[in-house]
Amino acid sequence: MTTLEKTTAYCYQNLQDPSLHFRLIEMHPGKFDDDIKLSIYHESLVPSRKPQRSSVDLSSLRKTLPPDWWVYQETSNRIYFYYENDQGDWASQWTHPHPAFDLSPYQISQQRNSTAFEALSYTWGTSTESRTALVVPRFSDPQSEPVKTISIGVNLECALRYLRLPDRVRTLWVDAVCINQNNISERDEQVKRMATIYKEAARVVVWLGPESESSTLAIKTLAFLGQQIVMTMDKWTFTAPGATEIDWCYNRTPLTYDKKTWRAIDSLLQRSWFSRVWIVQEIQLAKDAIVRCGHDEIAWVEFRRAILALWGKSSLDPAISRRRLGFIEKLVNPVTSTSTIYHILHRTDDRGAQINGTGSMV
Repeated sequence: MTTLEKTTAYCYQNLQDPSLHFRLIEMHPGKFDDDIKLSIYHESLVPSRKPQRSSVDLSSLRKTLPPDWWVYQETSNRIYFYYENDQGDWASQWTHPHPAFDLSPYQISQQRNSTAFEALSYTWGTSTESRTALVVPRFSDPQSEPVKTISIGVNLECALRYLRLPDRVRTLWVDAVCINQNNISERDEQVKRMATIYKEAARVVVWLGPESESSTLAIKTLAFLGQQIVMTMDKWTFTAPGATEIDWCYNRTPLTYDKKTWRAIDSLLQRSWFSRVWIVQEIQLAKDAIVRCGHDEIAWVEFRRAILALWGKSSLDPAISRRRLGFIEKLVNPVTSTSTIYHILHRTDDRGAQINGTGSMV
């Protein structure tokens, strides 16, 4: 008799207060093809109370600089220093020109919630097929306790297999599992809290799907590009500290990728995750984020720099859709209250709403 033949369906326990509590899952370690084992439990989630400063006091910081030095706020909110004199000598660094200078009063600190978890950002997919995960007790021996089953979508099952760690549990918030989809009142209350959940997560994990024959090339190319440049909040582009391609920050400098590489990038950007309205909320509120495609990973800050760099280039290879790239550039840029996409997001409650290449919902 197999494990699944000995199980019964998992039954959700109601949240004590859906406006205060939420569910998390602990995904138990295992090999890629092992059964997916989850423990589902309740936690309280109180938003960080301390007001978040959104900008660095650059005017005060400039007064501390030696001649020919400039300071900027990078799109990741890091403080960036740049030096250039009349002779063309230049320097690029993350540290203050005076090594002993204390930057901490100027830095934007991220408030950490006492409940540490990662929030998954993914697409549910259109398939009506489902897969089965096992639900086991959180603290007792999973081998000796009654095992329950829960149905999950094909896309989610794929994501969990790739994200599972081999040697320790991974604590996640996943909407399809952590919200009781059959309890309408709870679901409505939890959907209202999704912005808070993504904001308070230690990290958001963007899942694009399994790897393809070209996705590894695309991820590596974008990661390297994102490591070569710095993008500031006032839309300046500079050479990143430690960069080897020092001219890539200039819009007129072409990226001499071959056709295979350009097609790989375009194929990655055509993935369905980039067409969902709700990703604006899920990614822009994140304290930290990574993008996963199969086993490949890129930091969100590097992905964002790469997209902004591509969009800023004077010319691009025809293999990449500039229309698609322009739409994604709007998604990765910091969202403001006057943003078109921001208003689109707040005009819809449809979790499955899509945006096409012109920015309209479909």
